Amino acid sequence: MGSSARIGVVAAAVVAAASAFGGHAAAATYTLSPTRDAYVTAAAPKMNFGTAQDLRAGISPDTRSYLRFNLSGVVGKPTSARLHLYAYVSSSVGYGARGAGNRSFSERSITYQNAPALTAEVGGASGPIAVGWTSVDVAPLLTDPTALTVAIVSASVTPVRLASREASATRPRLEIVTDTTPPVVTLATPANGSSLGTATPTFSGSAGTVAGDLATVTVRVYGGSAPTGTPAQTLTATEAGGSWSVAAGGEL
Repeated sequence: MGSSARIGVVAAAVVAAASAFGGHAAAATYTLSPTRDAYVTAAAPKMNFGTAQDLRAGISPDTRSYLRFNLSGVVGKPTSARLHLYAYVSSSVGYGARGAGNRSFSERSITYQNAPALTAEVGGASGPIAVGWTSVDVAPLLTDPTALTVAIVSASVTPVRLASREASATRPRLEIVTDTTPPVVTLATPANGSSLGTATPTFSGSAGTVAGDLATVTVRVYGGSAPTGTPAQTLTATEAGGSWSVAAGGEL
């Protein structure tokens, strides 16, 4: 366009999962039931307990439970995730949530011998529990946006007994809260629709730094004074300390 160009510019943050985050968080809450669950025990290493009304966890013999959740309908970046389990018995020890490599399993064939191995990921611990509803933090275990496998373990000699999904009135539930607010992104220089004395300007502005905002900013440059039609250039900048800057990718 020569040494002087009139441009329209739009800047937007690029975010994961087709959702944007930033500013003051707007929350969406999802309550999910497990698609499968079961407990396994070293006392009967070849037996399957997938249809039992309870989930169990204890140390002697080694007994633990597994729950699997489908997360495909969850939109936004999770800001919290809690697993709610109904306790059939009280326990001075309680239970904890562990990772299992996010491996799937078959509810009707899982046994102690073929159960997913525990991994280094550690969720929350319940502490002492009474009969009734309990909960633990499982946000650290959310490594896959499509599914979640949680292992329930306990150091209690007397196994902790919790309701399984077969107990319809007190079945487990996973509550996930996500941030769904678009990011705050502004263009400071050059101003939208301004006339420039150079065909290779540098664009700069500010971008959100709220938890969930990604550092990538996309800048679309349009010919003319309005951001319509096909962009003349699409540029990518990286936010640092709330600011971003990127030079035109050739003459406009």
